[in-house]
Amino acid sequence: LENALEFDLKDKLCKLYKWQNKINQYIESMQKLLDQTQSSLEKAHLYFKIAKAYLTQKRTHFARKYFDFAMKTAAFSKYADFAKFHIVKMEMDFCQNEADSIPLLAHLKDLQMKKCLSYEPMFLDASLLYVGLSVRFLPKNKQVEKELFLLKRMKADFTTQKDLFSKEYHNQLKLQQKNAHIYHSYMQFIDQRIAFLEAKIQNDQKREQIVFKKVLEKKDAFIKISKILEKQFNTMQWQ
Repeated sequence: LENALEFDLKDKLCKLYKWQNKINQYIESMQKLLDQTQSSLEKAHLYFKIAKAYLTQKRTHFARKYFDFAMKTAAFSKYADFAKFHIVKMEMDFCQNEADSIPLLAHLKDLQMKKCLSYEPMFLDASLLYVGLSVRFLPKNKQVEKELFLLKRMKADFTTQKDLFSKEYHNQLKLQQKNAHIYHSYMQFIDQRIAFLEAKIQNDQKREQIVFKKVLEKKDAFIKISKILEKQFNTMQWQ
């Protein structure tokens, strides 16, 4: 009972430091709580909170370290998924080429497959990051069509109810109004982005047709001029 009361007091102290925006004291108090925590799930939760606190200070090295602890402590928990998501976001800043992006894309795809409405918008964000990273290293003329294809596939994945994850996800839409609003807002954004990309492709195609028509007109004009010059040259030869 004494240990439980001490833990409760330290937990309240942590919340107070967080409310006062005293990040260093908050981190220190959270680390003390770790020493009294036995549950691997609770430890993962504390590791995750400490990592997020380090992120607010832009101390990414320490944030990455504690995100890793969260993943290893409770590998199949929601905190492992949260940690993985933040690690991928951090590593995307250092992604320089297609080879660097492959493991990150695999992590993002894995998160998308585990989608759970209760923890949105993390899974929706992971899916959009997947789209963005997939087109980042493509040639400019390939990016629009690839992004359009991936967004349509993402929309289908988040609207289907064929698999167990998807069925549960859509069942929860009726029960969780706040997260349902987040979901519908993201779907609306995706629809708008798809419409924009389709319009861009149509405009580009029209522009290409106009350019091609002008090229043909110039070619026809060049042929006519060539024939006139050739005729004049032949006439001059026999004068």
